Amino acid sequence: MPPGIVHYFANRTAQSAVVRVHVTPGNADFELGFHIYHGLIRDQLVDQKRRPNRFADTAIFLKLTNSRFPGLERFIEPLFFRAARKAIERGRLADMQARYTPR
Repeated sequence: MPPGIVHYFANRTAQSAVVRVHVTPGNADFELGFHIYHGLIRDQLVDQKRRPNRFADTAIFLKLTNSRFPGLERFIEPLFFRAARKAIERGRLADMQARYTPR
């Protein structure tokens, strides 16, 4: 998918789904975001729809993966990015990175 194209993933069925993503060129923050996300899943720190339980964790994931909110960017993005900045300043990203980054 070329940069700047609006897209998202959703599985609206009761069946499991696998999505394979190949990012070229690689992006360390994007990869870190998904390592953290899958770590949260393993630790059962997500809800039934696999959304992180903590708003700050969602905000950090969205920042790391450079996610956007087309049509709502003036209202929603500042809220999430402010929350991410505060959580990072408080050490949440460092904690999750230490816990979930492969060694």
